[in-house]
Amino acid sequence: MLKLKKYFLAMLSGLMLAAAFNFQFLSWLAWFAMIPFFVAYFSLQKAGSMGRNILKWQSFRLSFIFGLAFFLFGLSWFYSLYPVHGISNSVGFIIVSLAWLILSCLFAAMLGILASFTAGFKLNIGWRIVVFACGWVILEYLQGIAFTGFPWLRLGISQYQYLPVIQSASLFGAMWISALIVMVNGFLAAAFLYKKTKYLLGAIMLFIVNFGYGIMVLNDDTKIEETLMAAIVQGNVDYNERYDKAKQELILKNYSEDSALAVNKEPNLDLILWPETVLSSIVNTGEGLGRKYAALAIKLDTLLYIGGFSETDDQIYNVLLEVKPEQDYTSNVHPVYAKQNLVPFGEYVPMRQFFETIAPNIMAAKILNCNLGKGNKNGVVHTDAGDMGVMICFDSVFSAGLKKQVQEGAEFLVVSTNESWFGTSPALMQHNAHAVFRSVEYGRYLLRSTNGGISCIIDNKGHILQQLKAGESGYLISEIPLLSKNTLYSHIGESIVIIALSFLIFAFLLSRSHKYRHIILKQ
Repeated sequence: MLKLKKYFLAMLSGLMLAAAFNFQFLSWLAWFAMIPFFVAYFSLQKAGSMGRNILKWQSFRLSFIFGLAFFLFGLSWFYSLYPVHGISNSVGFIIVSLAWLILSCLFAAMLGILASFTAGFKLNIGWRIVVFACGWVILEYLQGIAFTGFPWLRLGISQYQYLPVIQSASLFGAMWISALIVMVNGFLAAAFLYKKTKYLLGAIMLFIVNFGYGIMVLNDDTKIEETLMAAIVQGNVDYNERYDKAKQELILKNYSEDSALAVNKEPNLDLILWPETVLSSIVNTGEGLGRKYAALAIKLDTLLYIGGFSETDDQIYNVLLEVKPEQDYTSNVHPVYAKQNLVPFGEYVPMRQFFETIAPNIMAAKILNCNLGKGNKNGVVHTDAGDMGVMICFDSVFSAGLKKQVQEGAEFLVVSTNESWFGTSPALMQHNAHAVFRSVEYGRYLLRSTNGGISCIIDNKGHILQQLKAGESGYLISEIPLLSKNTLYSHIGESIVIIALSFLIFAFLLSRSHKYRHIILKQ
């Protein structure tokens, strides 16, 4: 019965933590959601009667249940991907279900390994909390590189609405906010379990210091020297319609009309940003669609940046196209950036030969017949309007991806993305939250144009200045400051991972030290 109670507490924590991501009005819950889990986790160690191996195994199971509840509920938007284009409904359902379950189990297992490893540290509760937070940072980092990279549900991202809380991301990135949330939850749980005021005060002080720093940053005026006038366009095209050749002319017409409306409202526009892969056709300079884009830019008399496909040396890339308002059709349409982080099984298939061997019929489906090239240019994009840092869709969930572009002088950021396959699921909000963090981390204004929503304009401190909701069509116009002052994060990147790993190693060695054990074991 006692074990079941602990497992229930772990599952409850996972569900509450996922709710902080799935429901915007519950995002504050992240600061308390892990308390039941930590109470159960620390209770295992407090008992002290079980052997070390049993303790590690029970810690793994407890944390796995917590992680599984968290990831299963937090990634439940996977079902918005169903039905899968080009695959029968039954097969598509199986694929989506397996992807959701396998990914959740893998990440839950990683959390279980973390908890099992740290459970063996002979440390007092305060040290254990900090050690667990450091381990969580490493876990989130590994999510970004393991299994092709999927850094979704980073705890800090849930707080994108609370601007005073997230300003310290400009120092150490989003993973620092995650570590902070883990530590606050841990100290609150310790205060409840051990009935000691110092742990409660520790949680309060951590939050207040971080919050106070955020208020200071928000009240600090940004020096603005130059600006540009920009517009973003949001269409509401169904994902499957992009593959319908009969509807491509209509899609182009709708985006062109919204762009014309934006120019009519603000004749001095410097650039207009369209979403990712507006059309499924490959754009070749001076031919077909390229000529149409060029003619439109001339008509509007402004720079166009359009998400599309480009082919080089028999390799197709997901690119952002620059279209200049110039008469020379042979040179005024060209890709300036190719997507760096491709979506597994959506834009490329990892271990393709293996999957073709075991499931040839499934791999023959149109959506899996994809083999896009990965972009190798990750520098700043120099434009006639200003120096631009570029992300396409999935790129925006990787914190460190912009570092080189900002260091080379990017004065503003853009995200071109297609969200139509998410429907109205929480994935829309979760994905947009990453864009808020990229603005704060690098101290730049950001333009986010998406098909389906959410398109928005974000300032350098994370304020969403303007926004188009999911399912809307339209445009937004704003004056965008060109900023050059770099944040600490833009210099050091994800160095917090090195700090966390170093502390973890130090704590491990210290826990094995007989000389200092009386200090580190004292509650």
